[in-house]
Formats: sequence, structure tokens, C-alpha cells
Amino acid sequence: MPAAAARALFEQLAEGKAPAVVLLLGSDPYWRDLCRRKLAEALVPESAREWATDRLSAEESDADDVVNHAQMRPMMAPRQLLFVADAEAWEAGSEEKLKRTLAALTAYFENPAPFTVLVLEAEKLDQRTRFAKLLGEHALVVELETVGADPAALAAEMARGLGVELDPAAARAPVEATAA
Repeated sequence: MPAAAARALFEQLAEGKAPAVVLLLGSDPYWRDLCRRKLAEALVPESAREWATDRLSAEESDADDVVNHAQMRPMMAPRQLLFVADAEAWEAGSEEKLKRTLAALTAYFENPAPFTVLVLEAEKLDQRTRFAKLLGEHALVVELETVGADPAALAAEMARGLGVELDPAAARAPVEATAA
């Protein structure tokens, strides 16, 4: 269930621990947005988010560009967030391109910039590839799929993500009403 994976990320952030690399894996827009928001709230002061938060796309930027960006010190903030959408694009393409991508990411993962949290986002990765295995070894992987999740637990987790605590019976009531 994604709540457990997302909750693990949220707990780390609440403890003041910032992972160097996060992989948001899945297509659920609610969980993706919630993870982005929690990362920004925990890691970058609101007054600096405009300068210390950036978004790139792996479809438009190669891994070398992303690594170079991640190694640049943030402006007016002690830490920066770098979100890279469509990371699965790096998985496709020629063998030579994949080798360059793996080399750039491996070098970065071995010595990540202490002032950057690199957040890669992908809807789906082929877990058999070297790319997916590399990310699995070096990134905090946050599964974002809700298929098969208990609807009541999902409702309670969504409420918690919004800062509201739901009574477990209240979370189950709409689910039970629609099942009847």
C-alpha cells in the first residue's frame, strides 16, 4: 500500500532526515502531489521555495544536465529540491545513451550534493533493467499506487496528509455505505 511507503518518507522528514535521492514510483496524482508538498514543506523554507525548488523532465534533460543542476548550490536557501519528471524516459533509448545515464547517476549517487534532494518521478520502471536496479539501490523508493488499498485506510491517510485526523469509524462509514 502506498500509504506505508509514503508514511515512511513522511516519518523521515519529520525526524529531520532528508534522503539524498527519492524515487516517486507510480501514477497516483494524489500521492505524488502529497509527497512533493511534504518534501517542500520539510526541506525548503517557504520564502525560498521559488529559488530552491526546480522541475526538470528526463524527456528534455539528460542525466548529465540533471547531475550538473543538482551539484549547483541553491540560491538563498540551505537546501534545494530538484524534481525530475518522466524518469522512465532515461530507461529507453540507445544502449550508448543508457550507459551515459547510468555512469552520470552512479557517480552522483556515490557522492551526492549534501544541499540537494534529487526527486525522480516515474510512472513505471522495468524492474529487470540496470536503471531500475540502480535506483532501487540508491534511492528511497516511494510506491504511489493505490490499487488494492483498503478504501477506509486510504481515506484516513488522505485526511492525515491534509492535517486532519479521521475517526476510523468515520473513515469506514462511506465505504460501507457504498458496499451495501
